[in-house]
Amino acid sequence: AQKLDYKAIIVIPEDAPPERIRALIDGGAEVVPSPWRTYGRGNVYTIARYIAKEAREFGGRIGQNPLRAVPMVKTNKEARRPYFEVAENSTRKIQEITGKIPDIWLAVVGSGATASGIGEYVHATNPSGLVFAVTDTENPAMEYLSRGQVYDKIFTPNILGSISPGLAADHLNINWNVIDYRIDVTLVESLANQQILQDDWLMVGLTSGAEFAAARKLAEATHDQIMVINFNDAALLTRKGV
Repeated sequence: AQKLDYKAIIVIPEDAPPERIRALIDGGAEVVPSPWRTYGRGNVYTIARYIAKEAREFGGRIGQNPLRAVPMVKTNKEARRPYFEVAENSTRKIQEITGKIPDIWLAVVGSGATASGIGEYVHATNPSGLVFAVTDTENPAMEYLSRGQVYDKIFTPNILGSISPGLAADHLNINWNVIDYRIDVTLVESLANQQILQDDWLMVGLTSGAEFAAARKLAEATHDQIMVINFNDAALLTRKGV
């Protein structure tokens, strides 16, 4: 955003890891907190309030009045590219250490960009590799979207992302062709595993807890395989020794 001379406004849960929030602020963003432990639902609610506030202050329409913020989500296919590169770099490092390439990859589904980017790399380079999309049991959205249907049921917040009613399958940035399996976790499991990681001084967020919960489930059924969890947390970069 700075390179393009835009102002970046980032909505993030107020209980997100402090290091993640600090990294955004240090990068020049204006951070707008959403309510504690409301996750996707809270983000959508906060964005809606912000847009309404600007409408009152500046008037006009989004995209026409340059003073109005333009809401952005990761629906552009190019948003998958960084995660493709994450998988590529991770594979190279793991191969240098172990002499093997990963067998299993896990990625939480929010917009779908992470799971799709990783999946596209894995399927292009390792036909035997498996990609698991981690989703939450509290939201039935994925069932509808995977069948190409519009999710228009009673609102149930997606704790791991921002899937909401009225969303059509083509508005989710996910490539179903590179996702081999889904594995569901509950909010309780995600929170418990987030706490386990934080107790080991890894200040990660809820999505990392969900992936760790899914990995522990898979570990019970797999042996002698390399499993990769995708932790998107700035905190990991600031903790000495990690």
